[in-house]
Amino acid sequence: MQQTPLPILNQKFIAFEGLLAWAKAIVQQADRVSEAQDRLKNMLKEFPLEPRVVFNAEPIRDAGHVFKVERHLFCIAAGQFFDHRRWLRRLGGFDESFFAEIDLFEPDVKAMRDLNEHAIEYFEGKGQRPKDWMFNGDDFNSDPTGTINTLVGGRLDWVKLNQATGRLLESLPTMLPRSSR
Repeated sequence: MQQTPLPILNQKFIAFEGLLAWAKAIVQQADRVSEAQDRLKNMLKEFPLEPRVVFNAEPIRDAGHVFKVERHLFCIAAGQFFDHRRWLRRLGGFDESFFAEIDLFEPDVKAMRDLNEHAIEYFEGKGQRPKDWMFNGDDFNSDPTGTINTLVGGRLDWVKLNQATGRLLESLPTMLPRSSR
């Protein structure tokens, strides 16, 4: 038996509240990623390693693990935000101009969330989008599990997305769905 969808106005409310929640999660997670990266950088200064030696000092390994987890959770939060954003777009009745800046991040968020979520498959040579796995920047190459400065996978800047999300959050609470049936 097919489930009856919620009325459009109820869906708009749920989608909008979800978008707000995940926007706040982006801000929170971006801050956590930055803090974890700073901790890792400080650990690397405190415990210098020989070149090409894998992290063998336990505090560095721990800091690296925290950074990896926080970065991945950031990608998940950003992905959930854009899932709700696309839902709102389908439902209509919102001023799309509010989203112009943030929508520019959607392709990189989708790629980094999806590719990081399936990283094991790619490491095993089984990923479904192998052409998207490596990113070739002007002066660097990165797979999605890597970080270049504040760029997840060399593509998604958590600091810039955090800033754009903060600006969006300043305007969103005043934006209410218009009734359209």
